Amino acid sequence: MTDEARKRVEQQLDQYGSMVMQQLVAKKWEELVVEEQEVANFLLFKDALRSRKRDGTWEVKPVNYHPLRNHEKRAARKTARDLASKSGIDPDKDPDVFSDLDNVCILQLALRNITAPFEPLCSTPEELERMFDRETLAQAFGILNDYSSLLDPQLEHMNREQFMVSVAAVAEGRSIRPLRAFGGECQTNFVITMATLLNDLLTSKSLSESSEQLMPEPSPSNSSSSGARAPT
Repeated sequence: MTDEARKRVEQQLDQYGSMVMQQLVAKKWEELVVEEQEVANFLLFKDALRSRKRDGTWEVKPVNYHPLRNHEKRAARKTARDLASKSGIDPDKDPDVFSDLDNVCILQLALRNITAPFEPLCSTPEELERMFDRETLAQAFGILNDYSSLLDPQLEHMNREQFMVSVAAVAEGRSIRPLRAFGGECQTNFVITMATLLNDLLTSKSLSESSEQLMPEPSPSNSSSSGARAPT
């Protein structure tokens, strides 16, 4: 890498290094509305379900999102397999259909009322599917994953120095193992930042090469005539 290219990287890092910090989560923890279910002692994040109405506007239904614990995920998977068996769905032959069903079973346990004792919004997965469109539930599943990532005890943030060290470690080892120390959202932003930097460098290099190709080289005749002295 040339000194000029390295300087551009340094300048970009100053810009994108702060963006990594800002984009790790949509909101800061203190900006979230967090409840705690006292009996089971789990956290709930107040958000909403968004669905299209007949007039084209969006209906926003406030709900609490409860990131499931392992025993709850196992219960959701068992429910999904039971429903698949009753419906004649083979998880091996129809993995996409079963995955959708599994996600609905997870959401049925995760989506909670906004008032104590924060019972499930719907009593069964079938009721949840009847109440909301597939697209609404797909968005809700993504939101649930976002809140689940907030509970990850791994590092949430990566400063500029950590970013540089991580880039060097990944390049030297030709492996992404160094990123395991960071949380999932942080890993995502690490990749996005590296891709953005590389794209900027490639774009800059491409423009530079293109401008050089467009500049005509002086012909020998022009060169000699321009350098010749006028006769005295």
